[in-house]
Amino acid sequence: MNAMKKFNKEDQRLLAIWAADCAERVLPYFERIRPKDERPRKAIKACRTWVRTGIFKMADIRKASLDAHAAARKAKENDAACFAARAAGQAVATAHVPEHAFGASYYALKVVAAANPANAETKIAKELDWESRRLPKDLRQRWHEWQERRLRKHGRKYFSTKREPDSIRIRKAVPSDSAAIAKCFIDYDVELTRHFPLFLRQYRTKTRSLESIRKIAEGFIKDKHGLFLVVEENHKIGGFGYVSIQQEKRVSFPNLAVGVVRELWLKKELRGKGISSRLWREFNKWFRKRECPVVIIEVLNTNPAKIVYEKWGCTPYCEYLFKQVR
Repeated sequence: MNAMKKFNKEDQRLLAIWAADCAERVLPYFERIRPKDERPRKAIKACRTWVRTGIFKMADIRKASLDAHAAARKAKENDAACFAARAAGQAVATAHVPEHAFGASYYALKVVAAANPANAETKIAKELDWESRRLPKDLRQRWHEWQERRLRKHGRKYFSTKREPDSIRIRKAVPSDSAAIAKCFIDYDVELTRHFPLFLRQYRTKTRSLESIRKIAEGFIKDKHGLFLVVEENHKIGGFGYVSIQQEKRVSFPNLAVGVVRELWLKKELRGKGISSRLWREFNKWFRKRECPVVIIEVLNTNPAKIVYEKWGCTPYCEYLFKQVR
């Protein structure tokens, strides 16, 4: 039987409302990662507009759905954000085919699973209960039948995400990351100070407020001439790296554009796993794309990271010498 014949117009309208609710409930997972991308939200709005007016224009519905799925592809580095945009794309498509509402519900559940890998089953159960209570009984039965068909086909993979729950990911930072990065900066600053000569530590700037550090991190993230990457473990930031390009003004290298590794840090639990090398490869690709011939890394002699940089092929070029004036 054709899917369209299973539902009358009122069923389709109720499913569209429900699908929009499911998608909107998880939309913040997308908007935290891509705050300026309004395509998924516009798709949900188009769905609600169809419910309110009953006016169906295939071109408009199709465009809204495709735009939301295009936004999902842009957010593919973050599973929860990607699935949230997919949910919006499915929701608006309910105006065309009612069963797309079940797709919106499905992707909303995938968002919950991706965002809570440690206790995904509990979170999915709660979300299923929330979704179920918002459907009329007859539609709820059809939704359960739809789910059962897919569970039989896909088994336990039905709600799985693209990556393992304990995977470590590297992605481009977004402004909403700045608070978590600021906390990492404080740990980084404390550790870095230990490598300073004793007489220099007394001149070290007193620790700034968390808010001031957050604003600095946000500035780095928005730098159009730089690249700020974060390292995520189970969706929690545990490291970062920031590079940029500057014009060298020394007489020896007039007007040479050089790359600068300005910040690079991982929490101790993430070290020794090749993550810093992965960061370096990403930065190296970024420098090559901008035809940057030379990269500078400033590192203290007593910092163990110096050994890692030398393994990457970095060669010592100059050295700062300090002496206390008495």
